[in-house]
Amino acid sequence: MPASERSPVFLLLAVFLLGVALVGVRVATPADDVFINRGKVLWPDSRLTVQWPTVEGLAPGSEILRVEGRPPADWVVHAGRFPTPVDKVTYLVKDPNGLLRTVTLPLRPYPVARQVAANWPAIVWVVTLALVSAFLVHRRPKAPAGRLLAWCSAFQAVASVSWMFGFGASDLTSPAYTAAWLLSGIAYQMLWACGMHFALVFPRRQALVVRFGWIVPAVYLLLPVIRVAGAVAEGSFVALLSPSPAEQIVPAVLLVVFLFLGYRASAETPLRGQARLVGLVIGGAIAAFTGLVIVPDAITGVPLLAPPLQPLLFLPVPVTIIAAVLKHRMLDITVVVNRSAVWLTMTVVVICGYAAVVALSSLLFARWFHPVSSVMASGVVALMFQPIRERVQAVVNKWTYGERDPYRLANRLARRIERAQTPAEALSEAVRLIGTQLRLPAVAVELPDGTYVGNGQPRSPEPVALTYQGTAVASLLVDWPPGRGPSALDRELLDLLAPQLGATAYVAKLTADVRRSRERLVLAREEERRRIYRDLHDGTTATLAATALHLQLAQNALAPEQEGLRETLGRLVAETLSVADVVSRVMHNLSPPVLYELGLVRALEEKAITFSGQNGPVISLSADDLPPLPVGVQVAVFRIAVEAMLNVVRHASARRCTVRLTFDGALCLRVRDDGAGLPVPFEAGSGVRSMRERAAELGGSCLIHPAQGGGTELVAIIPVSGHE
Repeated sequence: MPASERSPVFLLLAVFLLGVALVGVRVATPADDVFINRGKVLWPDSRLTVQWPTVEGLAPGSEILRVEGRPPADWVVHAGRFPTPVDKVTYLVKDPNGLLRTVTLPLRPYPVARQVAANWPAIVWVVTLALVSAFLVHRRPKAPAGRLLAWCSAFQAVASVSWMFGFGASDLTSPAYTAAWLLSGIAYQMLWACGMHFALVFPRRQALVVRFGWIVPAVYLLLPVIRVAGAVAEGSFVALLSPSPAEQIVPAVLLVVFLFLGYRASAETPLRGQARLVGLVIGGAIAAFTGLVIVPDAITGVPLLAPPLQPLLFLPVPVTIIAAVLKHRMLDITVVVNRSAVWLTMTVVVICGYAAVVALSSLLFARWFHPVSSVMASGVVALMFQPIRERVQAVVNKWTYGERDPYRLANRLARRIERAQTPAEALSEAVRLIGTQLRLPAVAVELPDGTYVGNGQPRSPEPVALTYQGTAVASLLVDWPPGRGPSALDRELLDLLAPQLGATAYVAKLTADVRRSRERLVLAREEERRRIYRDLHDGTTATLAATALHLQLAQNALAPEQEGLRETLGRLVAETLSVADVVSRVMHNLSPPVLYELGLVRALEEKAITFSGQNGPVISLSADDLPPLPVGVQVAVFRIAVEAMLNVVRHASARRCTVRLTFDGALCLRVRDDGAGLPVPFEAGSGVRSMRERAAELGGSCLIHPAQGGGTELVAIIPVSGHE
């Protein structure tokens, strides 16, 4: 294993061992069963209150005013300065009736077995997340999603210590366990940060991360800044031990937003299935947590789902992530996800609607709260359930199965075709739209020449004939999801869209035929020019040079008295040399000699050296190993590159210019400078138009745009396949 891969593994093991160490601290710290935390909050309502029932009968809700004669906050602020109780601990408390009393409780070994048995769902969640992340890292060691999931599992293991074992009042006197609680809270923050980071790179790195490099560091600093700001606002150091409500709301909202943006960015790519699957499951888990825990707890103070069982809501998340990363089509759960999303949404709607009606009716009918508010809430929920369910079902169906309105889909297809710049782009966009709107794993159009245009490669396609004026022009290959065959509505949609696709495919085919004919003409022209160049170089120029030499020899052999003939031969020599110069210029115009003598890369290097004068920019050239290229492609790229370098020298006021040649099925030329940039407004001159025309002749493109960081960049792409 390379060192770069071993380091993260060692760090992950270190974090897991930290969790084990915190458990050891908990076991070594005696307790009195007076639990004061509510979740991860130690000071609810700015008071230190007994939260859990205790064996000594200290009533929940009793406020602890003193611990061993000192305010509770002093044990945190001045940790380690006071002696730690050994056998017993004394509290000054105010019970729920407002009476002050002193309570002394014995310290016993912490009941680890009882807490582990009570919190078995949390253990299942931590172990499942760890096993899934380890398997994913093993199968996809370079996948960012796997590594981030592994970090989530490590931080979850540490954060679960505080969740499972809680915080007792006697723990305030133990600096070690107070520090363990604080470390567990930091791990909880890092868990959310890794989750948000995961949403930014799944199913692929989002444009936000590429464009704004500070977003990922900001995600990791967000929650610590929120907690520190809250502690500063309260003016209390002990506030650092408890998360604020913003720490639970902000990361959940950002996580959903980042997942939605990732789905939008991949909505028209083969990755859309992964993004939709993971987004639905995580969104469903958050929705369920909101409906069963957050909303009831905010209204009644008691969640509908007991705290030990709450981790079970998130168990489907790691399984879904591993299915999506390894092979998202191996588990087709569209129907399950559809019904689950409807059920979860309706659950939240019913709970919130019932609570809202109860709250409103209790204000209007305070004397008859129980009979009136309950009946009204039940009636309203019953009346509104079916209409809301139908609306929710329609929205979820559209999300999971795609657009089902044939006329709306045909209208979108027509608009997409109209906005396309070329017929080939129109066909590609039309196929992509059909795959996206119908939620198809893969869809493509097979043209008569065997080429495919589409979104993915269908594995077991069902062909649909595309015709134009009664003639078959192409085939639409549709790959339906596993377990979901085409319905009658699906076939009706495809039959409705087939004529538009057929006309688009026919126009694209004609355009491609014209383009290929033009490319063949250009290549034939360049080959003929090269042949004429060789003939002129090897025949005409050599003959003219020999003729001029023979005339000079004859002129030198004349007698002195033959002056008139000498002058005549001199004029013939001059005219012969003049014709030779004309032929040389014709040869240069036919094709650049340096290109044939040195090849494309070395010819451009010579030009770069020539243009890099004392007052001009420093021009550097880099190139991949290029395969043998057709003559027409070499000439076009050479002339575009020379014209671009001339423009940099004449107009850019640049200090540096880079010329880059790469090949990946097409020859790509990039010329970038750090000069003044394009004028505003920019109007293409004859040189720019010439470069665009040369690229277009071979079916390529030539774009000029402002470079990131300043300057100008030219990108010319010339396809090579089919030109051989």
